[in-house]
Amino acid sequence: MSQFDACSAYLADATAAGHQVSVDGLACIAGRYHEPLSGTVHCLVEYADKALLTDLDRLYGGLRAAHPEARTLIVRAPAGVPVDPRLLPLQTYLRYQPDSVTTVEMADHVRLTVVESRDHDDLVNVWLVRAFTDGGTDLGRTVDPVATAEAAEAILAEPGRRSLVLKAPDGPVGHATLLTEAVDDVSGVPHVELVDALVDHAELRPAGMRSLVAAADVCARQLGLPLLGNVTHHAPGEDADSSRVLASLTRAGWRPVFAYYHAPCSGAGPSTSPTEVHYQQVRAR
Repeated sequence: MSQFDACSAYLADATAAGHQVSVDGLACIAGRYHEPLSGTVHCLVEYADKALLTDLDRLYGGLRAAHPEARTLIVRAPAGVPVDPRLLPLQTYLRYQPDSVTTVEMADHVRLTVVESRDHDDLVNVWLVRAFTDGGTDLGRTVDPVATAEAAEAILAEPGRRSLVLKAPDGPVGHATLLTEAVDDVSGVPHVELVDALVDHAELRPAGMRSLVAAADVCARQLGLPLLGNVTHHAPGEDADSSRVLASLTRAGWRPVFAYYHAPCSGAGPSTSPTEVHYQQVRAR
């Protein structure tokens, strides 16, 4: 059993709120989810019995009547748990668990520093908006610029938000923005969430990313909390890059803990309009 499996308190609260559905006597927690960046309505399944995860027809058959307007089924599953092959990976959450505490060595001619500061929030905001926009482009769709701006502003306004700014001699070149008061609704596990990390300089990117992750790890360790990040997968047939990113992160000490998958509500095959779901958007309501 994983630390990030559904906890009894979540199951009880979801049941009391009317989100528990029995499918052939097997429990699942599902609700309507309206995605702000695209305006699309989904059926979000935050918990389902393992027998349902491997049978999409059975799972959606038990939810169709309650969610006739849903365009896409989004399903959460613990890492390593088999799912129906028609459920395509959407977003994978990983915990940073390196074999040893990361030590970053910089090239002698490069001076990079990581500082925690809100002096560069305007620039961090630009980088966050870019992350939302680029994510939509990767998935072959156009996102609402007003919605992306609001999403970035919401992150900056979150309690416990900390932005680690990567500086080169010429000025800031990247950031890692953390939410230090994040709680996974399903498991109830408090954690530090690495919302976005970016190094806006190709030559400095490898060393800079190592520096930012190491600094984020120090922050999480000081708080006594796990550090979580996520990878959003690309459209069907174009996900090789995401797979390479996951493999690289695993080698660097990141371990998958749970994932979200998606399929069209027809259950007939891959979605023709996959939806990116960011950290604060996958929540059962």
